[in-house]
Amino acid sequence: MINKIFYFIFTLLFCAIHANGQNLDGYVYDKTDSTAIENVLVRIDNNNQLFALTDANGYFKFEKVQKLNNVHLSFSHMSYKTQVSTINNSTAKIYLEPTSHNINEVVVKSDWIYRRDGNVIVDFSQMPMEQNMQLSDALKHVPGVVKNSKGSFSLNGKSADIYINNIKQNITANSLEAFLSSLPSTMVSNIELISVNSGKYSASTDAIININTKTNIALGTSIQPYLFTSVFPHGWYDMGGNLFYMEKKGKWLYNSTLSYSNERYYQAQSDSLRYNSKLFLDDYNREDGRMNVITFRGSALREFANGSQLSLNSYIYYDRGNTDKCWSNLGFENNGDKRAHSDLYNASLSYILPKQNQLLNGNISYSFSYGNDNSYTNYKTIDHVTYKQADLRLRGYMNTVNVDLNTKINSFLLSYGTQLDYNRVTNKTEYIFNKNLDNTNDDFSAHEMLSALYSQIKYKFSDNVSSRLGARIEHTDYSYNIEGNRQNKNYTNIFPSFLTYFDCNNYYSTIGIISNINRPKYEWMVSGEKQYNDAVSVFGNKDLKPTKLYGFVFYNTFFKYLNINLSYTLIHDYIGSLLKSNGQHLNSTYQNIGDKNRFNTYLVLPFQFYKKQFSGQLQVNLSYDKLHNFKNDFTLPINRQTAYWNVSTNANITYTPTQRLGVSIDGRYSPHYDTPLQHTDSNGSFDIELQYNMLKAKDLLLTLSASDLMLKDVKTTSYFGDSKYYTQKASLGPVFLVSLKLKLNKGQRVVEEYKDYTPDSSRLK
Repeated sequence: MINKIFYFIFTLLFCAIHANGQNLDGYVYDKTDSTAIENVLVRIDNNNQLFALTDANGYFKFEKVQKLNNVHLSFSHMSYKTQVSTINNSTAKIYLEPTSHNINEVVVKSDWIYRRDGNVIVDFSQMPMEQNMQLSDALKHVPGVVKNSKGSFSLNGKSADIYINNIKQNITANSLEAFLSSLPSTMVSNIELISVNSGKYSASTDAIININTKTNIALGTSIQPYLFTSVFPHGWYDMGGNLFYMEKKGKWLYNSTLSYSNERYYQAQSDSLRYNSKLFLDDYNREDGRMNVITFRGSALREFANGSQLSLNSYIYYDRGNTDKCWSNLGFENNGDKRAHSDLYNASLSYILPKQNQLLNGNISYSFSYGNDNSYTNYKTIDHVTYKQADLRLRGYMNTVNVDLNTKINSFLLSYGTQLDYNRVTNKTEYIFNKNLDNTNDDFSAHEMLSALYSQIKYKFSDNVSSRLGARIEHTDYSYNIEGNRQNKNYTNIFPSFLTYFDCNNYYSTIGIISNINRPKYEWMVSGEKQYNDAVSVFGNKDLKPTKLYGFVFYNTFFKYLNINLSYTLIHDYIGSLLKSNGQHLNSTYQNIGDKNRFNTYLVLPFQFYKKQFSGQLQVNLSYDKLHNFKNDFTLPINRQTAYWNVSTNANITYTPTQRLGVSIDGRYSPHYDTPLQHTDSNGSFDIELQYNMLKAKDLLLTLSASDLMLKDVKTTSYFGDSKYYTQKASLGPVFLVSLKLKLNKGQRVVEEYKDYTPDSSRLK
């Protein structure tokens, strides 16, 4: 054991040795419009052993260069004239002239996964099959990413926020799914996976999936219509399509996506409740209907000569639908109809300061969101006589100003910024009875002001070792109004962090201390009663406290690909869903029930082999939780344990034997999940997808898929006191989908593709 510890310490010290020489880096741009050029081959003095490849921002870097004066660099790219330049400083700006004739093709192999400051960067161009997918499906193949059935994403076992070009997408899970499912993956340059929040992002953020779109798009237009339809055992499922349009004109890049879908909402569920030896609930309910969904996403990007960018984005989501409900309980049968509508409007503006400005770079952004979630339900007897109506209306908006700046001085990198959020929500719940009963009305309104400052300093000891120390201060001012009674709460929290990064050829590590917070959802806090069924009602709790988390992380990557992430977290004011009986009715509410300790292990093994024809990943999440220090009069249900394990696995494998054919299989399995308040049975399923490019130019893509194969009913048991509440949600059965996507490109890009098939004098010699 001592030898192993000595060997580990020796390895870290060896990585920390500061190598001789200095770094030489720079940016390569198009001479005509000053846009960044990706995949430019850069060599020092025509030395085949010393070369670099520019990224999506046109950036290249050489490390440990012995001299920085009069260094000769050659720049090669298929679409530009080869250029040799003499560099006299550490950061260079090179402008290449486009060429109108063919040059010999240069083939350079690059890693599809690399790291920067402890974060994982996935080069999307190295994932050929995923380039043909819509982004929502392609993300499931990114190492460490898992998409759940509700459209939310997790990264390495933690809930992940989606960012587009460093701008957070402040939209609901349904809207996010509609947005990502309509965006083609060909727009993506790379994806940055941020598993550890160093304090730069909001303290409520666990992990980040930052999607960077391409900027060095050739002049011209691209149009991609997409159609799909699907079926399941009960008939037609979803159907619809989208239209993607992109145009590069001068220094402006425009892209927009308009989508429509007719979605099938189908759910069957059984509930039962036995309390004090008496059966209160033996309920079966089913909902069946359709929802029409329209989304639009537009973006305009302006690139300036100094490398800065101005981006304007807009997003619109609108749905409307009807469902028929029927249920029976203890011999009584009822039915009803539900009309639902929700919408969301989002706009954001951002300005990006280029990285080459080392004294000041980063981004400044503003985002605004407004949305509604409404439903109106008629409850009817078996004779179709209305006996109750429920009118639920939730409305809210969000404003966010975010400033993230960096200043680099020698080996020091100072990061600092601020974030201001102003959120407001109003909720109105009204039940109208037609049997001489009093109507019930509940009005709730609240606003929340969040202000935050963060500052952190990073010091680079060597090319292999660096440390980051920082702190984030967040102040929350929250007030709510119930029937004219206004109350106000405010609190300030400090979230420190200290992280150290070790980077070697075959080993990467992030080790340190982090802290964050989980704020309760508005839907958990809004007052009033929402009836779930004949025996269960859900009540909001306006006095919920946020959950604070303090953790120690030890994330390791072996041989560039194998990730083993370890963490230990102290959780204060943990929130749980409680069931309580008033003798004849069961009430459900959220409450801060106690504190919790958690140990988590996450394994991610991505792979590519056999000339990248096979690729995929294996993920295993294992956690051990222990609940203690009970609060708010919480008592543990009889015969329940305070400690429990949770295990889940996900796997994906993709096979692309040719550039026109690809097969992908996704699988997931979770053993039974047993917490102090709930038990869920084991379950598993898998998806299979076949893609075929019907034209030689790969412009017409046919996709056939089957999802949720082998999925079983979801059975859950909730515990309260010495009693149990059972829920069984029926599986929909396998869903089969057919889709067709057409790519229509016009402009410089098409010209370049055509030249590859046109012989000229150089090919005839």
